[in-house]
Amino acid sequence: MKKKTIKLKSQFLTDAIPSNTIFCKNQTGIGATYFELNVANRNSLIIAPNVPVIIGKTKGRHDILGVYEGVTKSQIESYLRSGTEHKKIITTPESLRKVIAVFQTMEIDYLNTYFMLIDECDKLTKDIDYRASITLSLDYFFGFKNKAFVSATALIPSDPRFRENGFSIHNIIPTYKIDRDINVITTNHSLSSLNKILQQSKADKVFIFLNSVVGSASIIKSLKIDALSSIFTSSDGVKSFKLDIKDVNPNHISDELDNEKFSKYNFLTSRYFSAVDIDIEESVDIVIISDIESFPHSLIDPNADIIQIVGRLRKKQYVGSINFIAKISRDIEYVSEKSIKDIFDFGRKLRDFLEIAFISTQNEELKTYIKQLVNINSDRAFFNNDFTPNYFMMDNYRLENKALSFYRKEDKLIRAIRNLTIRGTDIRYFNVNHINESYDSSNPTIKLISARKQFKDKFEDLIASMESIQKSKREKSENIFLIDKSEELESYIVREYFEMYEVFLNEGSAKVREIGASQKAIKDYYYLNHDNEHLKNTPLLQELYSKFRIGKKYEQGEFLDSFMAIYSNYDLKARKEVYIIEKFYKIKRSRERHNGRQKRMILLEDTKFEVSKEAKN
Repeated sequence: MKKKTIKLKSQFLTDAIPSNTIFCKNQTGIGATYFELNVANRNSLIIAPNVPVIIGKTKGRHDILGVYEGVTKSQIESYLRSGTEHKKIITTPESLRKVIAVFQTMEIDYLNTYFMLIDECDKLTKDIDYRASITLSLDYFFGFKNKAFVSATALIPSDPRFRENGFSIHNIIPTYKIDRDINVITTNHSLSSLNKILQQSKADKVFIFLNSVVGSASIIKSLKIDALSSIFTSSDGVKSFKLDIKDVNPNHISDELDNEKFSKYNFLTSRYFSAVDIDIEESVDIVIISDIESFPHSLIDPNADIIQIVGRLRKKQYVGSINFIAKISRDIEYVSEKSIKDIFDFGRKLRDFLEIAFISTQNEELKTYIKQLVNINSDRAFFNNDFTPNYFMMDNYRLENKALSFYRKEDKLIRAIRNLTIRGTDIRYFNVNHINESYDSSNPTIKLISARKQFKDKFEDLIASMESIQKSKREKSENIFLIDKSEELESYIVREYFEMYEVFLNEGSAKVREIGASQKAIKDYYYLNHDNEHLKNTPLLQELYSKFRIGKKYEQGEFLDSFMAIYSNYDLKARKEVYIIEKFYKIKRSRERHNGRQKRMILLEDTKFEVSKEAKN
C-alpha cells in the first residue's frame, strides 16, 4: 500500500479523514472522531467498538444517533427523517445490520452518500478471538464508496481487500513533544508491587487497568479495600461478578463510566482500554497490570495497549505517575514466527481438503457432516465457514504470540517499551524508569486471596442461568420484536463453562446434575462423549497411531510427554491430562513396582477410530 506522511502542527486534526485510507493517528485525543461527528460536511456512519464509547460521544446530543442493543429500527428511521442536515450515526458492529436494514427499507443510497469510518480499527484484530462479531462491519465496509480505518495504534491488516480497494496508509507525525514518563515495574509478585504503589500514592484517585473482573475482586479482597474501590467492566462482566464472586463488596460495579461512581481505587477491564474519555479534574495515578499467571486474560501488548490506556485520561495536567506492573516468567509459552507459519500452512491445507470434499460430493448428509467439521475447526484453522481465509484471526494469533514473547525476559520487555516510536520516525512515546522488584514468592507479605466462588457453590446458579437463556430464546422466537437480553450472559457461559453448556444443550439439566457439581467430571464427560467425532480421519490420528503400539504398556508420565509432543501441534491450548488420551485410545490404568518404586502405568488396549493399516503398523 502507498504511504503518506502528514505533519500535525497543532494538537488537533484540521482536515477530514480521506477515503480509502488506514489513518494512523499515532496519538490519542487528537480529535479524529470529534472532527467526523462535528465538523465534516458529510453523512457519517461510524463503527465504535463498544457501547460506552457511543454513550460518551452522543450524551446530550440530538443531532447524533447512537445505535446499540435496545435502539429500535423505528428510532433509526425517525432520526433519518429528521431535519438534521448531515446525518451522524455511531453504532456497534453488532447493531450495524439494523442501520443497514433501515437504509434499505427507506431506499437510501447509503453506499454512495455515507462515509463509513471504523474507529479503533485495531480492535478488529485484537478482539476477534473472543468476539467474532466485531468484524461484522466488514461485510458492508468494502461496498462503501467512501470509507476509512482509524486508530492511534492502527495495525495494518493482512486482508488483501485493502490493497485490492486501493487503500493507502496515512501516517500522522506530531511536530511537538509527546513523550511521557513511565515507571515499568518488572516483578515476580504483582500484588505486592501494586500494594507498594497504592501505599505511596498521594493522588486523589488511582485508576487500575486490569483485564480481569475476578482478578480485580481478588485484589480488593486481599488488600481489604472494598469501601475504597469501584469496578468498571462490561455488562457481561457485571453478570459474571454476581455469579462468580463472593465476599467482595466494592462501592460500585458498573458497565458505565460515571464520575459520581469513581472511588479512591478504580479498576477497569479492557472495555475501557481504548476510545472512551475519562474527564476528571482531580489528581490521578495510573496503574496498568499484566500478569497472565495470576490473571489469565490480563496480557498487555506493550506496543499498543499502554499508549491507548494512558490516553484515556484526557487532562494530562492531572496525571501524576504512570506505572506499568509486569510479571516476568520463563514459564510463559508462546509460538515462534516459524511455527506460526507452519500452523497457517496446515490450516490452509485442512481448509482446501474440506472445501474440495464439500463441493465434490452429492451426499447431503456428508455435506452436513463437513459443515459441522468446519464449524468446529474453522477458527482454530484460521478460515471462515465459507472456506475463505480468516485474515483477522491470523493477525490476532501473530499479535498475541508476539505480545507473550515479551514477558519471558525483562530486558526484552524494557527494550520494547523504550524503543516504542511513532511509525517511521524516532519519536519516542515513553521515558522509561525501570524498577525491578523481587519478593519471596514462597512467603509473600501479602497473599492473593481468590474471590472466585467454588464451582460447587455456583453449580445450581449456572444451571438456572442456562435454563433462563433458553427460555429467553424461546420467547424471542415467539415475538421477534422482543429485545433479547440474554446474549451477553450466554457468551460468558460459553466462554467460561463451554463443556457444561454443551452437555446441558444436548442432554439437559438432569444429565448435568447426574454428572455432579465437579467441573473436572463435567469436562471429562464432555470430551469422552461429545468432542470426538471431529477427530476422525485427520493427520493427527495417523501420527498418533503410528507412534504408539496397541497392547503395549507405558509409564504414564513418559507416555503423556510423548503423546503431548504430538497432540499440542494440533491443539496448542490443550492441557496434559489423561482424559485426552481416552479420546483416542481405550486404555487400562494400573500401578506397578519398578526397582522398589511404584509407578503409574497405561496399557493401550485399542484405538477408538479406524485408520488405514499402514498408519497403525
